[in-house]
Parts: sequence; C-alpha cells; structure tokens
Amino acid sequence: MTREQAMSDWFYSDPQFQQQGPLSAQALVALCREGRVDGQTLVWREGLPGWLPLAQVAAELGLVVVAAGPVPASPAAATAGRIPGIAARAPGAGGGSGSSRTAVWVIVGAAIFVFGIAVLGILAAIAIPAYHDYRMRAQVAQAVVAGQALQPAVEAWSQANGTCPRNGDGDIGAAESYAGPAVASIEVGPIDDVDGECGILVWLADQPSGLKDKYLQWALDTDGQWHVSSDLARRHLPAALRDALE
Repeated sequence: MTREQAMSDWFYSDPQFQQQGPLSAQALVALCREGRVDGQTLVWREGLPGWLPLAQVAAELGLVVVAAGPVPASPAAATAGRIPGIAARAPGAGGGSGSSRTAVWVIVGAAIFVFGIAVLGILAAIAIPAYHDYRMRAQVAQAVVAGQALQPAVEAWSQANGTCPRNGDGDIGAAESYAGPAVASIEVGPIDDVDGECGILVWLADQPSGLKDKYLQWALDTDGQWHVSSDLARRHLPAALRDALE
C-alpha cells in the first residue's frame, strides 16, 4: 500500500445499503478483520472508477479475501431447471406443458427485471451522495491551494515591513481578483480579535457544490507559525488539513 493510498478516504456500503465513511485504509482493513465487511462489500475511494467489491481492491489494502461460494439457485431458477423433465412426459399425461413452460419463463423474466431495478436503486442511493461529497472535497482542495499560495507573500511583507499586509500590498491582489470556480474572494489583513496576527481568509464560491459563506482561514502568529480554522465539515477537508485544524 502506497502512502497516498494509505491516506485516501474510503467509503463502504453497510448491510442496510447505507454509505459509511470516510475512514482510513487502516480502519477499513480493521473492519474486514473483525468480520464487519467482507469480499462482497461495496467500497469506494477517490480515483476508483466506481463502487467495487472489496475483493477487487484487497491487494491494494494488503488483504487476502476468500472468495464467496457459488450463489444458491433461486426457487424460480430451480423450477425452470425441472421444465425439460415435465415436457418429456408421454403424450396424454397432461396437455398444458407448453403453456406452463411459457408462464414460468415470464415469471423468471419479471423477477430478474424487478431485481435489476432494485440493484440500480441501491447503487444510485450510494453513488449520488458519494459523488456530491467528492465534488465538495474537490472544491475545498482548490480553495486550500489558493489560500496557501498567498502565505509566502504575506510572510515576506510582514518580515520586510513589520506589519500585516492587506489586499493590494506588494504582490497581494484585490480580494475579488482571486474569484474562480472554487473561491469567491480571498481577504488578507490583520485579524481583529487577535493582536499581532495576520490572516488569509478564503471565502468559498457557491458553485458547483453549494458551499457559499463557508470559509478557510490561516492565521500567521508572532512566532511565524500558521494556524488554520474553518467552518467546513471535517469530512470535506483534505486529510493533512484535518490534522492541523483548530
């Protein structure tokens, strides 16, 4: 397992087909060893083409998953398997074998159709929330990059001038000049309620993920250390930022 894979956020579908997560690769491995998930459990992480059985990504996680045995035949399938024996009876034993055979296949076909619709519904219930979370995390990741990119300019101005810069000072642009798909604006200036600290305040854009009025803030203290805070849900933050969150 690579370091990037170990830090990925994983999700899985529980026996009630409810999405669970995010959790680390190590936590997912622990659930497997406890028997709470198995090789047939659907799992997903960023970078996978879709929801996959755990058995298909077991090697990535360092797991050895024993494949499940053959699925028992359904009653409908068993009935279908007996039809040739019924049809082979001598003439006169019954006159409705053709109609019975047709009726059984109609029932089997209907059962398969209904089962397929149910499976599609379950997959949609899992995939749609996961995709929405993915879009939100992607937007937040772009906002993090935009905010952290201003840290060197803020540090350089503070060291050269002994004061906290504001938008328009040095290489720091106007707040709205940083607007884009992920960011509405970035404000730079002193933090009002903390003496001596200088802040970078990133306001997230409303589209595409509905994160309007959510923010990320980095504060540079008098010792030259950066501290981050946010009102975003922790699951939408990159793993490295979650560990540093105040």
